[in-house]
Amino acid sequence: MKGSETRGRTALLNLSILILGAVVVIFVASGLFKGCTAPIDPRRASDNSGLLGDYIQVEVLNGCGESGLAAEMTDYLRDRGFDVVNSGNYTSFDVAQTHVLNRINDPRAADQVARALGLAASSIIVEPDPGLFVEASVVIGCDFKSIAPFSLQPN
Repeated sequence: MKGSETRGRTALLNLSILILGAVVVIFVASGLFKGCTAPIDPRRASDNSGLLGDYIQVEVLNGCGESGLAAEMTDYLRDRGFDVVNSGNYTSFDVAQTHVLNRINDPRAADQVARALGLAASSIIVEPDPGLFVEASVVIGCDFKSIAPFSLQPN
């Protein structure tokens, strides 16, 4: 009986060590992953005196017609400190690739938005519009499943 108890305790101790080891590995991997990504600073450059507020102002437009995408993208960008001032539908629903429109002809704000979404610099299109009170517009395309925040969701 005593040998059986010892084996049971040893097995329990081994299982506890295994679980603790797995937790440590997860924390270390999480720290390494977080350290590999560039921090996003959604604050605007100080020389943009014609715009309101301290943070990059963005609009989010759904260009593929999938319901709820603009709202989800809005939440994602706001969680990262961007000032999303408008969201809705784009002029059409046949946009193939998600892209960022640089609305003030200053690449810094659009670049920060693109980086927050994991988009390449080539996805930024200069399309100034002084009638809009935003620095960048995100147009969600049919490739939305491959970009943040949609690629971060479990299937």
